[in-house]
Amino acid sequence: MALRWLCLLLTCSGSWAQDLWVSQPSSMQGTEGGSVTLPCSYNSTREPRLGSYTWVKEVAGARLELSDGTQEFGGRVSRAGDRSFLRERRADVELRDLRPYDSGTYRCLVKIPTLGEGAGNGTWLQVLKAGYE
Repeated sequence: MALRWLCLLLTCSGSWAQDLWVSQPSSMQGTEGGSVTLPCSYNSTREPRLGSYTWVKEVAGARLELSDGTQEFGGRVSRAGDRSFLRERRADVELRDLRPYDSGTYRCLVKIPTLGEGAGNGTWLQVLKAGYE
């Protein structure tokens, strides 16, 4: 309670109810045929014991999951392991064999049962033709 009053006096920003913060870069570039790792990290007020994360590509108001199980990305996706996710608080994903239609906005979604859900602000991925980096 004392911290809350101190922040009110000092005009601190942030939400008191939020226990989970997700961060990702605003933009990245990759080359057609190459690969790119989309980084995502999270901070939380408590040590997570369980949790999961998902990456989605936002397409015309819909969300397309970035996973090997999705037709558009099949066989081209690698995820950070559970150890990296829980201990290092990393939710990175690698996308291989980049294609022009991979360009777009990708959002990292993190879910920790004891803390709730958080989402990054989105990363704009631009896939360049080979030789145009």
